[in-house]
Amino acid sequence: MNRKKRTDSIKVGLINARSVCNKAALIFDYLTENDFDIFLITETWVQNNDEPILAQVVPEGYDYLVQCLHGNSGGDIMVVFKDNFNMKKAEAIQCKSFELIEVTTTISNQLMRFLTIYRPPPSKKNKLIFTIR
Repeated sequence: MNRKKRTDSIKVGLINARSVCNKAALIFDYLTENDFDIFLITETWVQNNDEPILAQVVPEGYDYLVQCLHGNSGGDIMVVFKDNFNMKKAEAIQCKSFELIEVTTTISNQLMRFLTIYRPPPSKKNKLIFTIR
């Protein structure tokens, strides 16, 4: 049997960085060595104005979108993607128990939706319980 290699597949990765500030080079290397098309990063711990730090994570030929919770320490989600993807970020949804970024793109004439959700561990500050009911 002669099988054709699929050319319409994409390679997606996810990492919980727990701060890209001190791991930018490692994340950059991991992303490029694995040639991810889309790479999702939770707990970036950066804000929109941390451009120099974000630039250290994003290789040439890639772009990114960030969902920041202004005024909070920690958290935040970043989507890094090859710049040939026309990635669009949906309007932010504010949730009390988790962080969310929703992005869409069209691949092989199919609309693809990527949702990245980060749920922080329970603490007195966020008033989360251990399990979601």
